[in-house]
Amino acid sequence: MKRQLSLQRSSQSADRSKLLLHTSLVRQSLLANKLKAAVNFVSSYQADRLDVGQFCAFVPLAVQEAMAELPNRYDPPPDEHDPSVILFADVSGFTKLSVKLGGNADGAEMLADVLNEFFAVVIAEVEKFGGDVTKFSGDAVTIRWRCKAGTPNMEENIGLLVLNATKCSLEAHKSCTAWTSVTKGHGKALGLHCCVAAGECTAVHIGGGNGRWEYVIYG
Repeated sequence: MKRQLSLQRSSQSADRSKLLLHTSLVRQSLLANKLKAAVNFVSSYQADRLDVGQFCAFVPLAVQEAMAELPNRYDPPPDEHDPSVILFADVSGFTKLSVKLGGNADGAEMLADVLNEFFAVVIAEVEKFGGDVTKFSGDAVTIRWRCKAGTPNMEENIGLLVLNATKCSLEAHKSCTAWTSVTKGHGKALGLHCCVAAGECTAVHIGGGNGRWEYVIYG
């Protein structure tokens, strides 16, 4: 009986986790249209010249949402104070590979190509689990699962987001290991380290010089 109850709870948690992920994907789909209306905020180009898909690939989802809600302003969006789950992923072997390629005339380009391919594998898993790539910092990436303040069943939702982030880190590690085993060349030297944390998170926009803002999260 206990085993049946445990399996039932596990199934219910999995269903709720999938629902959260589905809701996140629907939200991202609707957001692209809203960003068209925010063109004056993000670009001096005409709306029909703005490649929203390409733009979104370089901007965190939380920033896109804030910009879509402030379509005609160049001021930074308000600060965010929300419970969040953060996944820190760091590439191991990067420094050693940098030194190895440093002697080549095109070493920087070679290193960038390897790193781009490696992170493409990581990002593919992040997208599967509804994470938001917040920032790249050299050979590391910060990914966020945000639970907006005031969300019903906050504690339970945070638990499900922790589950998603943990699954994401495991699958990313597995996929990166598979990639390094079949790739040709220098990518074989790389590995992935992951860390998951949860708690209160603050996000701010700092800067402002020449209309440029930097999105920073801490907590």
